[in-house]
Amino acid sequence: MYNIPLSTEFDVFAARQRAVQIAGICGFTSLNQIRLGTIVSDLARDLIQSGSGTVRFALRGVMPAASLEIAIRQDSDGPQPQQWSARHSAGAARQAQSWSDQFHLDLSAGGAGIVFSRRCPPGAELTLESFERQAGALASLPADVALARALLRNDALEGEVTGLTASRTALQGRFDVLEGASRAMGERYEALEDASRLMAERYDALGLRADAALLADARKGEFLAILAHELRSPLAAAGAAAEVLTNAPAIEREQLRRIGQMI
Repeated sequence: MYNIPLSTEFDVFAARQRAVQIAGICGFTSLNQIRLGTIVSDLARDLIQSGSGTVRFALRGVMPAASLEIAIRQDSDGPQPQQWSARHSAGAARQAQSWSDQFHLDLSAGGAGIVFSRRCPPGAELTLESFERQAGALASLPADVALARALLRNDALEGEVTGLTASRTALQGRFDVLEGASRAMGERYEALEDASRLMAERYDALGLRADAALLADARKGEFLAILAHELRSPLAAAGAAAEVLTNAPAIEREQLRRIGQMI
């Protein structure tokens, strides 16, 4: 079981990040990891507008029938439970319901909550002990791992695209020279025609590779655009934390520690 308190925008960012990471531990695909992170952050952001609460991640059952359960619950001393649950059941909660296998609104005396779960992929090798161990280790995982990997992949892909483009340009020039020589030298027409045909085949093959590289470059651009969009929340959170540290007249030690951990 892994709990994250929810009271500030910093907590929303932490909940999103941990949701993606825990979904990865459970073996979900990248798409489902991103979807769960978005659902958790949307629900958490809605909740803190009404007060404070907690998001809890837990593994229910044993493999191959284990499920990842997410419970987002409002503190009992906040607004009336019915107000929060009803207000958000038509928004982010609907997305949670479409993602999960089981979903329900919890209006117990402990505070309003939304609880949903989805069965882990059959290939995941999980036990309750390994889940708790890996989830507990997430606190020390740096937040910039994905960005560093993306930048390295971006540099490598840009180098490959540049090399293929230069090769294609050079080969095009050679092809043009050979084509002109074949027209000027009638007596060597047959030999040059064979060479020209061979160069055309190589040009087409290289063109296919270049087109594939350009497609990969376009996908890379789309990925980086998504990544840049996803970075707005952590950067906004870090900026807000810096503003709190700079402008607050007094900060309690516990609050200072939490802000430091979030940055």
